[in-house]
Formats: sequence, structure tokens, C-alpha cells
Amino acid sequence: MRVKKSILGFTLIELLLSIGLLGFISVFVTSLIKKSIKRSERLNSQSEQIDQIRSAFDLMGKDVNLSLNAKDINTYLYNEAEKSIAKKYEELKKVIQDHNKKKPTETKTLPPKPKSRQYNQKTLSYFEGTSTKLNLTTLNSLHFQKSKSLSDQVEVGYFVDDCKLFTRSGKRRSSQCLWRRQSGYIDDKFDEGGTATILLTDISEAEFKYLHFNSDESEPSWETNWSSSESPKPETKDKFPLAVRLKLKIVDPKNDKNSQTHIASFRLNYPNNWTPPTKTQTTPTLPDTTAPTLPGATTQPVTDTDRTTVPTLPTAPTLPPGVL
Repeated sequence: MRVKKSILGFTLIELLLSIGLLGFISVFVTSLIKKSIKRSERLNSQSEQIDQIRSAFDLMGKDVNLSLNAKDINTYLYNEAEKSIAKKYEELKKVIQDHNKKKPTETKTLPPKPKSRQYNQKTLSYFEGTSTKLNLTTLNSLHFQKSKSLSDQVEVGYFVDDCKLFTRSGKRRSSQCLWRRQSGYIDDKFDEGGTATILLTDISEAEFKYLHFNSDESEPSWETNWSSSESPKPETKDKFPLAVRLKLKIVDPKNDKNSQTHIASFRLNYPNNWTPPTKTQTTPTLPDTTAPTLPGATTQPVTDTDRTTVPTLPTAPTLPPGVL
């Protein structure tokens, strides 16, 4: 007796349906994976950008915090003394001229004018800033060589300029970058020398402002320009600001419409804005020697008779011996 074997399998329609369903699921899963990868790359890029901005602001904050207004005090005091001697000589000259006019018979001779010499102060520190760049001297320096004599101060500059960058795919692109320049030699050319490094990329706008405290006791104001060496304003001449504020606008290199604005303020710990005291010559007033008037008492003018007449006090009684 023969037994028939049944052959079981998928039909062509079932096979096509399963392949189509599997393809749809794979496409859906692949799209999800791509979206998650793009989102992860975007988040990583934003995280790296935030870390770079934080690191740049931390470095700039240390530079500004340790910016010291150092002055050549010995040369300054010498020049002030020479100015004072010249001023005293002119006063003496005027006094002798007036005396000779009033008393021609008793003329006095003017002594020879003392030789005066002014010395140029050494450039020990400076603070020069505009709305687009900043140059200053700071104590934020590291000494890697112990035996080598290096200055505690360095020149530091911040500015926005063109830079050439490379993408991950190896393509070259241009951008606006925030640069930091550092030089170990302090000279009058405060915007030259040293080495420059890139701190931030894709900068579309950068604005520096400087906090100035007016001497007329008004509220502090933010200035767009500051010059401690060549300032025409006496309020900022040889002085440092109290704080620096930086406003940065960073754009997305893939989409220019996406941008972020970051604002940070940095305080100067040692502005050292010493101002010489101003001497005001005032006529000294004598103290009032009149006796205070009691309530209800009347005042009368004192005559010569009252000044010379002294009242006689009664004599004290004589005590018998042995009392004391």
C-alpha cells in the first residue's frame, strides 16, 4: 500500500508579500537609525561648541582678571617733582618782579633757573581696546623654564579675522574666527608680535565694551573704545576699565540662519587706577573766640573801660589755728 507525501511550502504571493514587508521594515528601521545618528552628531557638535565657548571665556576671564595697571612710580614721582620745582620758580619770579616794581631802590636779583629734565616712563602695562579687538597686559602667564628669567606679564590680544578650516571630509572652507595672540615681550607695539591661535570659529559678530566709572559719582557706563596710553580723555588716561563685556554671535556652518548669541562679562581684579590728590589752597579761618550766649541773656558791646576794670574778689575768711 502506497502513502502519498504532501509537499508543503510558500506560494509565490506569500513570498512576495513577506519580501515587501521585510523591505518596508528595513527601510523604516534604517531611517530611524539615520535620524538618530544625525541627532547624535548635532548634539555632539553643539556640546563641543559649548565646551569651546566655555573654554574660550574661561581663558579670556583669567586674562582680564589678572590684568594689572603697573606704573613706573619712580619716574613718575621724579617728573612730578621737576614740574613742581619749575612751578615754584615761576611763582618766585613773579614775586620778585612785583617787589622790584614797588620798591625800585631795594631791588632783588632772581636766582638762575634750575635745569629741569623729564624722563620717559617705561611701558610696563597698557589696555587698548575697540569694539572689534582688545590688547592688554596680564599676569596670566606660565613659566615652563625655571632657570630662565621671564617677566610675570605677557601681551595678550583678542581679535576677529579670517581663517581657513578643514571639514571632516577633508574639504577646505573659510570662516571668521576669534583669535588670541600672546607675546612675552612688552613694547609700544601692543598689536604686533607673538603667536596667534584660534579660539572659536564661525563668528559672524563680535563686540567688546568696557565699563567706565565716572569721577562725578554718576552711574558706570559701557564704553566702546578704551586707550590707557593715547586717550584724549583724562578720565581714561593711564587707567584700566573696571570690567570687559564680550558679545559673540556664532552661526551654524551648515545653515547660516541658525545662530546663537553669547554674552559674557569679565571683571578686573587689579585696575590700580591711582589718581594723585588735588591740593586746593584755601585761606585758613581763625576759630571763633566769642563766648557762647546763654538762653535769655542779652549781649552788650565791650568798651575799653570794661576791659581795664577788674572786679575785686572778696577776701577769704581766716581760719583759726588747728582746723586744718
